Amino acid sequence: MTTLLRIENLEVEFATDRGVVKAVNGVSLHIGSGETVGLVGESGAGKSVLGRSIMQLVSHPGRICAGSIYWNGEDILRRSDSKMRELRSDAIAMVFQDPMTALNPLKKIKDQLVEAVLLHRDVSGAQARDIVLKRLRDVELPQPEVTMENYPHQLSGGMRQRVVIALALVNDPQLVIADEPTTSLDVTIQAQILKLLKDLQRENDLSIIMITHNMAVVAETCSRVNVMYAGRIVESSDTAALFERPAHPYTRALLGSVIRLDDDVRRLNTIPGLMPDLIDVPTGCAFHPRCPEAFSPCDRVQPALLEMAESRLAACHLAEAHGGAD
Repeated sequence: MTTLLRIENLEVEFATDRGVVKAVNGVSLHIGSGETVGLVGESGAGKSVLGRSIMQLVSHPGRICAGSIYWNGEDILRRSDSKMRELRSDAIAMVFQDPMTALNPLKKIKDQLVEAVLLHRDVSGAQARDIVLKRLRDVELPQPEVTMENYPHQLSGGMRQRVVIALALVNDPQLVIADEPTTSLDVTIQAQILKLLKDLQRENDLSIIMITHNMAVVAETCSRVNVMYAGRIVESSDTAALFERPAHPYTRALLGSVIRLDDDVRRLNTIPGLMPDLIDVPTGCAFHPRCPEAFSPCDRVQPALLEMAESRLAACHLAEAHGGAD
């Protein structure tokens, strides 16, 4: 499998009045052609910041302060702003969590998508409209010829999300970063959107980074998973292996919090405590104050992300002590 994107030791920080927030702290990962890789964790783990960093859309006062992001072997952090704009949408696109922030409320759907095509392709207005119509049909938007004449506020949440996906795909990117693409939708529409993304991936040989806090979405869509906590990746694994034998206590806690049909809802499992303040992260393993399995070195020594088994990484003293995940 060809590696499209490779991130090495990426660090992203935000300067605040209280101090420096290290939102992404030494993250390394990769994604190959045609695969879906999950990025999972609670709110505040750094997932969305990582996604925006790939697009170089980290806004002030944030900045990428260390590391590399390689696209087809080129470190795109060295690209000029104009060259980076060419890469966005053309090769890498993003589906944002809230479609109302991704769409201009003052422009019709048609005008926004046609504009995106004309910015990146040497085609006529009529050709751009045909490309837009095809993509709106691809995302199964009802009556696309009629709906494209509407403004965003005239569409339902599910329809707006389909438009945002069409906008991301309109210039045939190789990689789509999907940031919580189903969070605000009801369960039925969530299932439709996830099926749509999988179908579009298969038809277009897309690579997808799926950013989510929902382990069910991970199970449904991803071949590999990276679990983030307090700006770091604490576990990386094939999806099946992660669900069968999670190596990190945080991963086990996330999986334990998933509601199943046979669960007694009166005994819902939760993770005690909160994600730490990233200005004052605990020493050692950042998860240790919430971890029921913490022991002596956890509060003093930051565990390295080490290979526990083939294609499996974990940053946990317990996993090291037990000789690996298997």
